[in-house]
Amino acid sequence: MTDFDADSLPAAITRLFELNHYQVDGPFKLNGAEIDLKATPVGAPFSTPIYIEATIQYVDTAKYGKDLTKLAMVQRLYPSAICLIVSSSGFTLEVRERAKDANVTLATYAELFKRFERFQPYIEMMTGESPQALSLTQLSEVYEAPSFDDSLGTDNALDWMDAWLTAPESSMSWLIITGEYGTGKSALTRMLQKRWLTQYGSNAASPIPIRIELGNFTKQFDAQGLLHHFLDHNNLGHVPIEFFWSLVRSGRVVLILDGYDEMAQYLSQRERRQTLKALAELSGDGARGILTSRPNYFSETEELALYDHLYRELSLRSRFAVADGVETQKREQQVDELIQRSILDRFERSLRDLSPEQSRALVRNTLKESPSAADTVIRLLDRVFRSTGEGTEVALSGKPVIISYLIDVASSLQETADTRLSEWEVYTLIIDKLALRDMEHTARVRIDERRKFLQSFAVELTKTGSTGYSEDQFRMLVEKEFRTSLRRYTGQMRVAEVDALFDDLRRSGTLTRSADAAGNTWKFSHNSLREFLVAERMIDELSDGKPLLLDPPVTDAMRTLVKSRPEPVKPLLETIAAAWSDTGSNPAVGSYLSLIWDASTKASFESPFATVAGIPPQVQHVQLSDLVLSSVDDPKDYVDMILRDCAILRVAFHSAVLQRADFSGSILEAVIFDDADLRDATFDGAAIVDVSFAGANLQGARFENINDDASIIVDGSSNRERLEGSYALGYLAFHGAVVGAVDDYFSYSHHARFPIVAKVAAKLLEGGPVQRHGLESRGAAATDPVFAHQFVKHLEGLGYAETPFGRSYLIQVTPAGRTALATIVAKKSLPAGVSDFLRDN
Repeated sequence: MTDFDADSLPAAITRLFELNHYQVDGPFKLNGAEIDLKATPVGAPFSTPIYIEATIQYVDTAKYGKDLTKLAMVQRLYPSAICLIVSSSGFTLEVRERAKDANVTLATYAELFKRFERFQPYIEMMTGESPQALSLTQLSEVYEAPSFDDSLGTDNALDWMDAWLTAPESSMSWLIITGEYGTGKSALTRMLQKRWLTQYGSNAASPIPIRIELGNFTKQFDAQGLLHHFLDHNNLGHVPIEFFWSLVRSGRVVLILDGYDEMAQYLSQRERRQTLKALAELSGDGARGILTSRPNYFSETEELALYDHLYRELSLRSRFAVADGVETQKREQQVDELIQRSILDRFERSLRDLSPEQSRALVRNTLKESPSAADTVIRLLDRVFRSTGEGTEVALSGKPVIISYLIDVASSLQETADTRLSEWEVYTLIIDKLALRDMEHTARVRIDERRKFLQSFAVELTKTGSTGYSEDQFRMLVEKEFRTSLRRYTGQMRVAEVDALFDDLRRSGTLTRSADAAGNTWKFSHNSLREFLVAERMIDELSDGKPLLLDPPVTDAMRTLVKSRPEPVKPLLETIAAAWSDTGSNPAVGSYLSLIWDASTKASFESPFATVAGIPPQVQHVQLSDLVLSSVDDPKDYVDMILRDCAILRVAFHSAVLQRADFSGSILEAVIFDDADLRDATFDGAAIVDVSFAGANLQGARFENINDDASIIVDGSSNRERLEGSYALGYLAFHGAVVGAVDDYFSYSHHARFPIVAKVAAKLLEGGPVQRHGLESRGAAATDPVFAHQFVKHLEGLGYAETPFGRSYLIQVTPAGRTALATIVAKKSLPAGVSDFLRDN
């Protein structure tokens, strides 16, 4: 615990009691004796007060005798009162024995703190006899610690994390752990939770770990709501949220936030910003925390779209609200800085798959009762590969999620142990084997029916963002999927048949059950299994020529799995091309294209997009998401392309030729047009949210009637910059685009020499004569004294400035200049004469 002095210990005790709803007074006199503190429960007028003596000394019999003299008087005056001595150093055994007889409570500050923390129900739930504890124990018995492998080196993940937990460097207090699907990020966080909870149980000074699965949140949340969720779902509803906040901020709690990517895929760019704001708030003030994610959710584009001044310009009409507006701007800028410092300027480690030796050890340890089955799994693992698309392959023998599934069906793998499998094929094999095992228990549901049901379940969970279904939801899905066969039953017979189907399907080997206060919940045993089944259903529909209706979020894992399919992708592209001409019957065609996009690019098509949408591409009323339609290494020609009235989300047009392209009426979010040729392109009526135009040629591009709060990403003076509203329109206009009405101020504020104009105007408005030389050569003017000199002369020519008293070395603003230049300083408008000067210079 903290090293206290005579002032800080009473203050810490006071804060501890106040956070737990006590009113604390003191020091005060009682019959001439000074008592350090008195704590009275708030809102409980008949509750027992606590009289407290605080000391930094190690309490021996002499010290105890002095304190007892005062406390004995309290006991005589208030027999029901509690007398408490708190020492930051401790007590002798003799003192502890005497205190029992005198009815005086003794506690070190650490003991008092632990008593108030009241985390025992949570600790028992995770380390005792509960299902959660049993699951953690089973994991720890076979766990093979993966390694971090990145620019910082190669380290055993568990050992490195133990050292991180107590590292003093504040720059390392907030850690992001990245890794692709199935590398064991969630298993690592669960092991850390068990490991650190055990450590906390034996050492109250250790921070207590709290683990929250962010996949449970498909809507934006605030920091308070996240902590409330943890307390409510971990038997800690009795802990005051203010007290819990104090523990987080003081580093007494280590936050383990698992699966940012599972949550972020359901959020818009602005919702992600609010979520990162909450995470940044949690990471401030000395808090320690871990955030896990698949790596693509912290790409450069993601970062640029989530920070910088969202509230740069506030439209407030009441002059009495100006101060509040300034305060809001300041507060939001602080949020941006917090996100940048805590999340984006992050300390990051990358998790890699298990080594071949670890994989074999994991298999043999788990299957130690069946060595022959272990041999079969190991032989098969050595034959699971992923093609990189460049003529090389990556072995997947170290991917924990695949290992765990193969172990699960080990007894039935003998005939495939020497077969070479792709990623897609190994998942297909696993689900087939699990289905065959399910058939051994019941023959009510056929294998093909079970597969279709599981696919539908996976789709529903993915579309809604649910982590699992309750019993009622599961039964409703059973009735929906088996509605044809259920028509033959009525009344109680129908109820009995639904019960039987439910009982069968809930036992499927791909599913797992969890229980909480709300009851039982069924979900897939790993997200990758759910993602595979969604991808499989969509591929089935493409292969069967069915209407393209599904529109779930398409993840990187789904695209990776489809990319590994051994079957040719061309027939799928042709199906999508045929559906493209009838989007009324195939409203989700864009999602299917996103799903097979990586596979089509691997297949070396010259232009998969042209194959689907024609040359030039002609697209209307379609959603396109997560596509790289042009890259720096492979720029594409999309002259005269039409993407009208579409939803275009996270699509890259790096270096594309897009002359006369038509994006009118479309929603564009997190789209990248960096270094693209957008001459004479049309964005009229579009909604533009966090679209990057860095380095783009915008000459003649039209942006009329776009959303008032349009936001764009551009190259700033030192880094990428986010512009919104009039500032965004001004940037577009300054670079040659045609926009709606926007004052010249917002356009010419992007002029390279505008800071000189703004500084000269501000200096002149300070009042009185100023030194001409300083105005033209110091501060911002020092970057281009010639320009500054010419601008000052131009102001004199406009009648906005003059030489006072015939002294040529001085200059001052005129009454007309004061009115004109004030609009520049107020960041509202630019006088016509100043606009002309900037245009010509």
